[in-house]
Amino acid sequence: MGCRGRAAGPCSATTSYYYNQADRLTSSSDAAVGTPTYDSHGNTITLGNQTLVYDGADRHMETKVNGTSLVRYDRDPTGRITARTEGTTVTHYGFAGPGDSASFTMNAQITVTERTIALAGGVLVTKRGGLLGAGDVWSYPNVHGDVMATADHQGAKQGTTLTYDPFGQALGGLPDNSAGNFDYGWLGQHQRPLEHAGSLATIEMGARQYVPSLGRFLEVDPVEGGSCNDYDYACGDPVNGLDLDGNWCVTGTRSGDGGGCRGSSVVNGASRLAGDVYGYAYGSSDPDNVLVRGAQRFDPIGRPALRKLSGSICSASKLLGVGDLGRGAIQYVNNDSRAGRTAGQAAASYTGQKAGSTLLRRTSYKALRAIGKAWGAATAPATVIDIACNPTAG
Repeated sequence: MGCRGRAAGPCSATTSYYYNQADRLTSSSDAAVGTPTYDSHGNTITLGNQTLVYDGADRHMETKVNGTSLVRYDRDPTGRITARTEGTTVTHYGFAGPGDSASFTMNAQITVTERTIALAGGVLVTKRGGLLGAGDVWSYPNVHGDVMATADHQGAKQGTTLTYDPFGQALGGLPDNSAGNFDYGWLGQHQRPLEHAGSLATIEMGARQYVPSLGRFLEVDPVEGGSCNDYDYACGDPVNGLDLDGNWCVTGTRSGDGGGCRGSSVVNGASRLAGDVYGYAYGSSDPDNVLVRGAQRFDPIGRPALRKLSGSICSASKLLGVGDLGRGAIQYVNNDSRAGRTAGQAAASYTGQKAGSTLLRRTSYKALRAIGKAWGAATAPATVIDIACNPTAG
């Protein structure tokens, strides 16, 4: 459960979110989320009062609210949005290059009404005509690429300073820098359009839809191992990570068109291990949990196994955050150190991962200190950390 403010100020309520083993959000106490449902491809097809429609290529084509169509999209063969229909208003988009950021906007009569120009430094200029550019909008981003202020053609600031939470949820107003309810706010420097028709607040992030209020995509990651799970955004780190088209390889290097991420097996192994550590710590009896399985047998272990286990913990700590992992490790160590040793041996042989990847260079002191205790290590915690994140140590 968590508390995320919808406006500036302290949280006054707690909202619960529940997930299944496929990392799908299954229910929430937030009425705007309700009990989401999914199709056979893992696409979210209902979210609160929304119904989402996809084509055969899993591309989002329409959103209905309470059964009535609110917005529809036309796409070209590469997936770019070429037209948007809201009610009876049709807007067309044209492109001057291979990317998915529109260069100009046209009305239903195919008359150009806007041009969007990206300038050095990330500033966007929306050219809307008028005498001496009277209708133009200048959008100014912060270092993250979020539009924080807009100005008119004379440089006068329009409205208030715009702010967002780390996952992109607007904490106040929105800019008006593109036609209709389809504007560039969070990540606006990169022309990631926010669909805000009616009660919607969804970013069309290239291949997938992204919901800032949830910090999640609504479709399965098309890149195998692209993030820490199929729906999260940038492994849950929106400040330091980006996924501008829903296809980015956050956890490794893209192996080519249609391929997965090199290094994703390390990430996925570490993710599984981190989840098993946490589950075991809080009483899991799941027979698929490697720590539960490991407690059924005991074999002497040596430093090579310690390296593998600690390497996985090192990667999990780096990619998933130190909090839950560290608490989980300490919890199971304190409850049963012998089971911890046994579980560690099973986890090491199960994941079979080696430390030393550039992704795995940092670690959680708490988590590795706990692992060191679990193994009854005679060495100092600093040495255990060195073994984990440097394969030549020890």
